[in-house]
Amino acid sequence: MNKKFTLVLLIFLLVFSVYVIFESYKFYDMQKGGITGMPIGTASVQVLAAVQISLPVNSVDFGTIGQGQTNDTTDNSPPPFLIQNDGTVKVNITINRDPSSTPLFNGTGGGDNTASFQFKNDKTSEGICAIKKCSVTSWTNVPGTTPLHSVCFLDFVDTCDTVETELLINVPTDEPAGIKSEALVFTASEA
Repeated sequence: MNKKFTLVLLIFLLVFSVYVIFESYKFYDMQKGGITGMPIGTASVQVLAAVQISLPVNSVDFGTIGQGQTNDTTDNSPPPFLIQNDGTVKVNITINRDPSSTPLFNGTGGGDNTASFQFKNDKTSEGICAIKKCSVTSWTNVPGTTPLHSVCFLDFVDTCDTVETELLINVPTDEPAGIKSEALVFTASEA
């Protein structure tokens, strides 16, 4: 054999050997999770919004009170309504009288949307869980059957998802004796 041919064959075998070793290393490295080109996979999901509130404290009993007297729930005697956001999004809440319910008082100054029956919202032991600047936080007449915006952006995180709705009654001086009640409706919508 000729020296040139032998040299060319030797160079070819050397290059081929390096190529085989490199390809073997690449295959071995890929088996270990090495040179992979870093493929990326994406998983996605859309979670539906759940708008749901409950009233853990759903009745307020002022007991016996005389004509011309006033009482409210700010001293927790009786306790106010407690509204809780049980959903998965922040909510806005409206308040109105149940259309099938009669107004709380019928005497002079009684009836719908009068100073004889008022409400406001307050923080709970969880803190301020709604935005105060757009929630009703001062005494406001309880509306008739037309809903009135009451609470805005009540949070849904369990550590801060409640608001108190305080009530104030001013019994008219000419209110007839008897048991008085009025049903209120709280309606939530996604904020």
